[in-house]
Amino acid sequence: MNRAKILLSMSTLAKPAGSVGKNFATDTNYTNAIVRAGALPFMAPNLEPSLAKEYIDMADGLLLIGGVDVNPIQFGQSPHQDLGFVDEERDFFELELYKLAKAKGLPIFGICRGIQVINIAEGGSLHQHLPAVDNTIQHRQKNAGGSPFHMLRLEPNSLLANKYNSLSLKTNSYHHQAIDKLADNLKAVAWSEDGIVEAIESKDDNFVFGVQWHPEASAPNYLGHLEPFEIFIDAVRENASFLAKLP
Repeated sequence: MNRAKILLSMSTLAKPAGSVGKNFATDTNYTNAIVRAGALPFMAPNLEPSLAKEYIDMADGLLLIGGVDVNPIQFGQSPHQDLGFVDEERDFFELELYKLAKAKGLPIFGICRGIQVINIAEGGSLHQHLPAVDNTIQHRQKNAGGSPFHMLRLEPNSLLANKYNSLSLKTNSYHHQAIDKLADNLKAVAWSEDGIVEAIESKDDNFVFGVQWHPEASAPNYLGHLEPFEIFIDAVRENASFLAKLP
């Protein structure tokens, strides 16, 4: 079986006090979802941006995973008083991965933090703390386990609407930041009932797709939540750079 190779970004975790160095981590829900969708994951730790090209050269697609907040300096803002942890090394590395993957024409999928990185890379900005935004619903659910939590409205003829054959979807919600100003090169294709952007696609020919929720967390126990990964992996399989590698 010719499995597409999907590059996943990683989180940087502090070691216990007294230990030297850091840990890099990727939730197994992401890797399991990639395998279930028919591809093979490999991971890139947060290194110098100059090394990003060598990873992209090995990849058929790029998945930007969830994690800590993006430093607001990346979109020209000062930190909100409720900004969470940031990881500047990861910010710079992921932005370089995105730039190179898009230049090469690789399909790109962003989840939670990942959709935010995509929007920033394209020139957009974020709400740094949704509870500070008037009339927003709860977006950081207390229930663990990926249980679907709130409804979304889907844009007709979007990737999600076509995949689900529906204009609505119930998803989990584990975030306190979200897209504010949408980048000009992106289009919103899903919204929560308070108008927060929950999914995006690219306006150009590049396959760029992002969701604000965590489908990988719901997929193990709830039917219908592997579909965003299937959308992504289908695009990878149809991409010219992957097809050129096939025997």
